[in-house]
Amino acid sequence: MKMEVETEEMEIERAKRKRGRDPRGDADRRGLDMRQRVLVEKNA
Repeated sequence: MKMEVETEEMEIERAKRKRGRDPRGDADRRGLDMRQRVLVEKNA
């Protein structure tokens, strides 16, 4: 359980760091994953 939580925290940290470069990372962080990711992939 602890390892899962730590991994999740690491994922969040990684998303924060590449937020400026990766719109999908930012979308994941804000919980807009489903709608925003589709838009990002269509625009790419």
